[in-house]
Amino acid sequence: MVENIDDVKLVQIGDEFIRQHEVYKQLANTVQEILKEKLKIENLKTAYVLSRVKDRGSFLEKIHRKGYSDPFQQMNDIVGVRVVCLYTEDIEKIAKLIRGHFNILEEDSKDKDLGTDKMGYHDLSFVVQSKEGEENLGQYKFEIQVRTIVSDAISIISHDLHYKKDPPFPEKLERELNLAFATMELTQYHCNALRERRKEYVKVIEREAADNANQAAFLNQPITDDALRVYTKKLFPSLSIKEHIHALILRDLNPNKYKILEDIDKAIKYSKDFVEYYKTQSDSFKSGSDYITKSLGYYDEEFLNCHPFAQKTRDAVRDFKGGAHKQGK
Repeated sequence: MVENIDDVKLVQIGDEFIRQHEVYKQLANTVQEILKEKLKIENLKTAYVLSRVKDRGSFLEKIHRKGYSDPFQQMNDIVGVRVVCLYTEDIEKIAKLIRGHFNILEEDSKDKDLGTDKMGYHDLSFVVQSKEGEENLGQYKFEIQVRTIVSDAISIISHDLHYKKDPPFPEKLERELNLAFATMELTQYHCNALRERRKEYVKVIEREAADNANQAAFLNQPITDDALRVYTKKLFPSLSIKEHIHALILRDLNPNKYKILEDIDKAIKYSKDFVEYYKTQSDSFKSGSDYITKSLGYYDEEFLNCHPFAQKTRDAVRDFKGGAHKQGK
């Protein structure tokens, strides 16, 4: 450890930090937005992405604690960005993205510090710089942490109760804290497992949907978000699912009338002629969800009344039922 710098020099460094603080703040915001955009492109779902810049007091305290002689070069976490995901499996996927888009100066895992008798948070941390020619971030170093939302909660609580306190707790309270963390860690384990079971559930539905020789099992599936997605993609494979309409369909279906996919399938078949007629009057059939919702609106007056259809669609249903499509023949 380098000998601590004197108090006069420390004040000068603190003043220089204040002068540069806005630059660091802009860097933090830029890195945060870059990561959000790259995560979106890769379709990697996160709970949130946060950034922060150390304040002057924390900056000077670390200089004193670590004995830095050249803190602007030696300190790697003046700027920090935290990527918080939902599932443990996604940590490595996000880490791969970071490795691909930044120069990695250091990489560390908190897991290696946990023994079998210890509970805590699992994360990866990187000290990085921008790759030359990729992002206009200069040669500043900054830290990126990746962890799950449960690990983030454990970290925040642990930091509040433990940080810079030695010893932090009486032994009895320490055991209770470890028990609380173990319960949270078990919650993460179960959430990871439930995600995998959901993936298997979707695979089963997809296999049933692909078995054209026996559609009874597929159409007998209870109506769920995933089941409706698979059904929509089966009927309209070249069209997308419009998320807000998909959600509204599930919201507005009467669960006493629509229990299994076959109940929706009846509406689709019944409304086929109306849909073909309305397609000649409207260019609003741009997604599979558009076909599903308009079919249901024609088939089921209750759905038509509660669903936020445009007036044009309501008029088309009325006109078709009144025989308008036959008048031109």
